[in-house]
Amino acid sequence: MMFSCLKSSYILLLLLIFEEFLSKSFTEEVMKKAIVAAFLMLGLSACATSGTMVTEQQTSSFEEGVTTELEIREVLGEPTTITTSTEERTLIYTGIKYRTKAATYVPVVGIFAGGSDAQSTSVIFKIGPDGVLEEMTRSETNIDTTTGVK
Repeated sequence: MMFSCLKSSYILLLLLIFEEFLSKSFTEEVMKKAIVAAFLMLGLSACATSGTMVTEQQTSSFEEGVTTELEIREVLGEPTTITTSTEERTLIYTGIKYRTKAATYVPVVGIFAGGSDAQSTSVIFKIGPDGVLEEMTRSETNIDTTTGVK
C-alpha cells in the first residue's frame, strides 16, 4: 500500500514539473521547489490502512476439518473480532485500505478526476469445540469514489 501512496505522490509531482517545463520557466529555483514538494507529497498522499487485510493466498492453505485455530492465528495474527457461543468460536479478520487519487490535489483537474479508491476484506472462521476450523467465508470489496462533475 505504501508503494501506491508514493506512486500517487510522484505522479502529482511529475505533473507539476511538466507544467513548469511547458511554461518555459524551468530553472534551478523550480527544481528546488520540486524537491521540497516531493517531501510534502509524502504527507499529502492520503493513504490509510486499518485492521488486517487477508489475501486469498494466505487463506488457501487453510482446510476445513484440518486447520486449527492456533494455526490460523500463527499465520494471520490476532483477529479483529472474536465471538463465542456454547458450540463454536468465530474469528473475524477485517481490513480496509484507502488511497486518495493523486489527481484530487491538482487544481481544476481534481474537480473532474479526483476521488479515492478503497479495498476491504473480511474473513470469517468458524471454529468447532475441538478447536478445528469448521467453515471459512471470505469476501472482498472494491470501491471507486469520484468527486466533482461526471
